[in-house]
Amino acid sequence: VAAAPAAPAAPLPAPRRRFALVIGMSDYSSVRANGFPTANDLPGVARDTRFVVDSLKQLGYAENDMLVLRDAQATGALVRSAMKKLASVVGPDDVLLLFISAHGADKEYSYSGYGMPILADYRGGKETGELDFWELQSMAKNMQGRVVWVNDTCHSGGAATGVASVVVSSRGVGSAGEVRGPDAGTVARATGGQSFAHLTACGPQEISWEDGEGGVFTTRLFRALRKSGGQVPLARLFSEGVQRDVIETSRVLCQREKSCATHPQQTPLFAFGGSGDQISL
Repeated sequence: VAAAPAAPAAPLPAPRRRFALVIGMSDYSSVRANGFPTANDLPGVARDTRFVVDSLKQLGYAENDMLVLRDAQATGALVRSAMKKLASVVGPDDVLLLFISAHGADKEYSYSGYGMPILADYRGGKETGELDFWELQSMAKNMQGRVVWVNDTCHSGGAATGVASVVVSSRGVGSAGEVRGPDAGTVARATGGQSFAHLTACGPQEISWEDGEGGVFTTRLFRALRKSGGQVPLARLFSEGVQRDVIETSRVLCQREKSCATHPQQTPLFAFGGSGDQISL
């Protein structure tokens, strides 16, 4: 006799309060001045940052509860300061969205081996003290409330490396090699009860594509959030439309650029712990 399918998890109650930290690195003149002339600007990130902020306001986020760091303000020091400030005010019944869009470097460039965002104070990675994905992950995992980390950088899948998590995709729920996630029971124990969701634009070895609208991943994710009014759990929103749309769009872009051999389609990942799959924004 076949086992009865598991009942869907009960949706989480509405958060008491919504907070957001939005980081957008579009102007790389400071990084070029630090000796990295190939750090090109990302005009799509400027559009993405505006779209994210406008979307959050539409979803009911109060302006006073959003911190936005753009370009020269997007330094490791200011991100650390913002996360510490949020840690002092985000309560167990609140939700925190951490959004970051920037260039990204893979594990070879960061001291932790997790990869890193290229922020305004980038000086080469490794032992120079820049913020990396491991540190961001650690700060996010130590927040009290429900935490959603949306990461739109190249190689962003590396940010989930080592997280005890299960992965949601259009094929269902399971573990994934990119995240090295164990079973759901281990997840529940490892998160200590925290509901945590991590959405990355691409896998650890992939780049994050832009089209005429902005970042392929960010525009499709936040367009879907606006359409749902923030009422659909993130895992369902991701698996029923966002992931497939991003894969198909990025495949067309790499074919158009004739670069699929070196820069193939991007494959967004959704990892979660606790009841992170049921978080709504």
